[in-house]
Amino acid sequence: MLGLRSLYFLLAGVIRKLRFLRIGLAFMLLLAAAKLLVGDVVHVPPLASLTAIVLIFGVSIGASLLFPGTVKARSCSP
Repeated sequence: MLGLRSLYFLLAGVIRKLRFLRIGLAFMLLLAAAKLLVGDVVHVPPLASLTAIVLIFGVSIGASLLFPGTVKARSCSP
């Protein structure tokens, strides 16, 4: 649990710089939910889950670095 808390604070600081990281996190949560739903019927090896998580994060970080978002200027008008 301590590792998850540290990971949360790391991601909270980086999420502003990596624009596709939220989408990657959403896919990872969908993967975790699907694994919980079919866990009694289908056995998913831990190595397959870890590989999927690394691929999801790798693709989202890679896409964020390849296609950085444009920084919008803040206007001073009300």
